[in-house]
Amino acid sequence: MEVEPSASDDSPPSRRRSQSGTGGVPVYVMLPLDTVSREGELRAVEQLAPRLEALRDAGVEGVMIDVWWGIVERRAPGAYDWAPYVALMDVLERTRLKLHVVLSFHACGANRDDDYHVPLPPWVEDAVERDPDGLLFQDRAGTRSDEYLSLWADNAPMPVFDGARNADGDVGVSDASNTTTETSNRTAHHHPPRSPLECYRDLMRAFRFTFDDKLQGGGLITEVLVGCGPCGELRFPAYAMSRGWRFPGVGEFQCYDRRALESLAAAVVAAGR
Repeated sequence: MEVEPSASDDSPPSRRRSQSGTGGVPVYVMLPLDTVSREGELRAVEQLAPRLEALRDAGVEGVMIDVWWGIVERRAPGAYDWAPYVALMDVLERTRLKLHVVLSFHACGANRDDDYHVPLPPWVEDAVERDPDGLLFQDRAGTRSDEYLSLWADNAPMPVFDGARNADGDVGVSDASNTTTETSNRTAHHHPPRSPLECYRDLMRAFRFTFDDKLQGGGLITEVLVGCGPCGELRFPAYAMSRGWRFPGVGEFQCYDRRALESLAAAVVAAGR
């Protein structure tokens, strides 16, 4: 039985049907990868609202946005910058659109149709520079992927030393809500070592705390997806166009980094070989 919309509901018929559960299929549209800049600014704000209104008027239920680790925690470990995403959500609430969030812990730019580059946080890149053979996937030729931290390093602490770079290439001093840069004395707040899994956990906890009201039933955010590997997928970075891969190549095994080989050796010993 079709539920008649109320007289005060001026949303398109297709959207009213999807929200009332009477046969409509909710449609979510992916926002451009560069909606939030690498510097943490919501881009093209003046054009954003009318474009979202056009989607709403076409019957779209909501939009999807990548929340990049390399943007949110770019300034310093444990310092989360949610400001551009708060600004986006304010616009969405005024436009009466819903939101799907993808927590993206990979670097953007290595895959087909990636027209934007977001690296891992600078302090993570510093840790990688100190231990590239232990934190990055590596193939048999020694080629490393900087798109995602190796699964074999999931529980390996990454020490962040005083003086680590922030997103501007300078030394940063920060707290959980704001970050300032001090280039005069070149000293930085020291954060306890964390493993990659602990970094992912802490960011997800901070996201939940910050947007708790928007995650409640009927709130703005209707779905949260967690990226689990390259391009957000639970897989190895076996094929990346940025490293010369072309379709339909099968790619390369990514199990030759130090910790992967240590894991293999331990398994061999455990099997009595």
